[in-house]
Amino acid sequence: MKLLLTLVLSALFVIPNNTQLQDDFEKLNLSSENYLLYSINADEILIEKNANKEVKIASMQKLLTTITAIELLEDTDLNTYITAEPIVFQGISNASLADLRVHEQYRIIDVLYGILLPSGADATRLISLYLTGTPEGLVDAMNQKAQEIGMLDTHIVNTSGLDAQGQHATLHDLLRLVQYVQNNELFMEIFSTQSYTFVENGIRYEYENAILTEASDKNFNYIHSAKSGYTTLAGFNLISIAGKDDLEYIFISSKAEVNYIEHTSLTDAIKVYDYLFNTYSLTTYPSEIFDVSVNIKSRFADYTLTFDENMEAIIHEDFDLNKLTVDYVLDESALVAPIDKDTKIGVRNIYYNEILLETTDVYTQEDIPKDLLFKTLDVLKWVFLIFVGMVGVLVIYRKSQTRKHRKHYRY
Repeated sequence: MKLLLTLVLSALFVIPNNTQLQDDFEKLNLSSENYLLYSINADEILIEKNANKEVKIASMQKLLTTITAIELLEDTDLNTYITAEPIVFQGISNASLADLRVHEQYRIIDVLYGILLPSGADATRLISLYLTGTPEGLVDAMNQKAQEIGMLDTHIVNTSGLDAQGQHATLHDLLRLVQYVQNNELFMEIFSTQSYTFVENGIRYEYENAILTEASDKNFNYIHSAKSGYTTLAGFNLISIAGKDDLEYIFISSKAEVNYIEHTSLTDAIKVYDYLFNTYSLTTYPSEIFDVSVNIKSRFADYTLTFDENMEAIIHEDFDLNKLTVDYVLDESALVAPIDKDTKIGVRNIYYNEILLETTDVYTQEDIPKDLLFKTLDVLKWVFLIFVGMVGVLVIYRKSQTRKHRKHYRY
């Protein structure tokens, strides 16, 4: 008889040995001083360098600006017009701009696109002015949102990402941010848009995500969301999400060499994604490979532990199925019928080439009763104990009566 178990398992990322990925990354000769690679399928950071280091993140910070604004605008009509007051444009002459104009009115939705696509500092300050009454008032809400998300090593000083004393984040924090914004439909729609056009007062505004356009020009069409950044202190930075053949990755990098001919962060990202898509593939293996028979007390027949889902694995081109092994560590004290549904009975370890890939808890997914014979024996046991008890009481009673009788005749 099979016992179905709950399978809580993301796709396994399988590498031939402990150093393979590190060795392959070194051969890519990346320009970025800091980077982090995350597998969405496996829900796992695959490799990182200086990912906990506090760094300047430049306009990658605008992801936080945008999601904070979107959530504050939840009950607002995004077609509402807001006015670009002169204060919006103060102190940002050297920043990337969305080409907004003093005293002009813009729809909120157009301003949001102006933050992420052309990376407009004027757009960040305008949305802040509308939401908080000051061009940088949104900073407080951004810091609060960062803490809520779990960006504990992030501190924000302005809405645009321009270099400022005390302003910093880590790549780990940025990963938490990207994971968070993926749950917001409007944000992801903007984040994934390559070009956006609107007209106000006869003026045509054409916005473009330069990274998505440059990637397309390089015939690399797998990056579907991206935000770059540059300042003198930050160097070239990039957050991107790429997918191919049901595989998706997030690559975040900072402090790449500044080169005005090509975006070196994008070059790094293409190298990484190209390597991944050409070296790893997503494969499904039948759940039967995890089957194992176990003895459960108060049951005559062994149970087969199995799963109601197949396993997805991201495998290297040199993958050998014979090197994939599964080891169950079960709690013998829990393997006694009856066992209730959702009872933890142990853990399962999955290894490849003796490298531990995943450890998951094993729970029952159905009630496991005792066999009928064991139930009958339980009843008979109690009947026997009651019988023995009654006999014992009767014996004691008879002895008591005998003593009384003897005492009576003693006189």
